[in-house]
Amino acid sequence: RTGKQEASRRTKYMRDFLSEFQMETGVKDET
Repeated sequence: RTGKQEASRRTKYMRDFLSEFQMETGVKDET
């Protein structure tokens, strides 16, 4: 497999992690 695939998978993992984190904190900010 290529480094590009590895990087994209890592990016997807981080994006999922950040979106989850933002959802938890975002709810507090909006209320």
